[in-house]
Amino acid sequence: MSRHASLYEDGLEAYKASRCREAALLFRAAASAALEVDDRKSWFKYMVWAEAATEEMDDYSAAMSLLIDARTGQPEDADEYEQWICRKRLFGLVLATHPKLERLTQVLHDLSEYAKTHTTPAADIPKLEGELQYARGNWSAALERCEAAWSLHDGEGYLKSTIVSLALDCCLRMRRADSAEDWLSTLSECNTEWAYTSEIEARARLMLGRLTQRPYADLVSLLRTYADRESVSESQTGRHSVRDATVRVELLDQSVGDPASPYHPARASMDRVYGRADVNSYYRRRLLLLDYRLASLRFAGGVSPRDDQFPSAGVMSRAGSIRVSADELTLRIAKARSAGNWAFAKARELDGLLECGWRQLEVVERKQEIERIARESTS
Repeated sequence: MSRHASLYEDGLEAYKASRCREAALLFRAAASAALEVDDRKSWFKYMVWAEAATEEMDDYSAAMSLLIDARTGQPEDADEYEQWICRKRLFGLVLATHPKLERLTQVLHDLSEYAKTHTTPAADIPKLEGELQYARGNWSAALERCEAAWSLHDGEGYLKSTIVSLALDCCLRMRRADSAEDWLSTLSECNTEWAYTSEIEARARLMLGRLTQRPYADLVSLLRTYADRESVSESQTGRHSVRDATVRVELLDQSVGDPASPYHPARASMDRVYGRADVNSYYRRRLLLLDYRLASLRFAGGVSPRDDQFPSAGVMSRAGSIRVSADELTLRIAKARSAGNWAFAKARELDGLLECGWRQLEVVERKQEIERIARESTS
């Protein structure tokens, strides 16, 4: 085996184990070694995989640079599979950085046209179409595309586990616990040699536990499993997801008192800020702050805690009388309103790009609850 091929195999092993930083370095070393022996076909292949590993670390500017280098230096004898990967990775970069509907639609059209004259993985385009529908809040349509991608999967292209991950998110968004369980059962058939599969399962079980309102102790156990499995990944998006889930679970613990206290575990988790993130993670970060402020206001107003991602049906229940001074209550109302406006600004920006409105709607629902608590607490 040549030196560059050996470096590539090591990089692929690291990539499967979610050690993306190591994988990116190995892929780039393999590309350099391939150039030394004037093997541009292999160079192109390794550059494509270096871009994939770099994107997994949420370093989108570096990933775009690698993608451009690969596309401009693509040799005539490049393998069709890597050519396809190179083309479809553009969709993920656009979705993560500036998800304008017109641009995303054009990328999908270009991919569809390319697939008419080349051999491409059968499930890839339905999966990408599902991602676009999900980003626009069309959960049912996104799930339909996931079902199509699953049935068409031919062993190439996107991992089957990533299709399951998207389908699970659709089911959770639509509050379909039974359907989510069905999709979870299929993970045993999916790419078990990839660390990513176990991370998907752990996250989905935690989200499903929150949806079905499992006891707090169960949620803590599911959260610990998810955090442990995600810890092997170098994805900033994954770390944001763990942070988000940690805060939301900790806010359900009524035994530790006021969320606004500096000693509340959710307060400490809120203060953990990680590096880069895609634009969707920026929105979720603002939404998380809004929900934290809302939880603090609920406590002050004597309202029982609730999970704002999966709120139970019915009217909010009061846990008691006002628990803070009038000045403190006024301050918390102001902070909650400010967080609501901050989250709404990002929601409006993303909904404008994607020509939808679901993010704004979920922020407005929280803002309405803030005003409801404010009225009841100050009357």
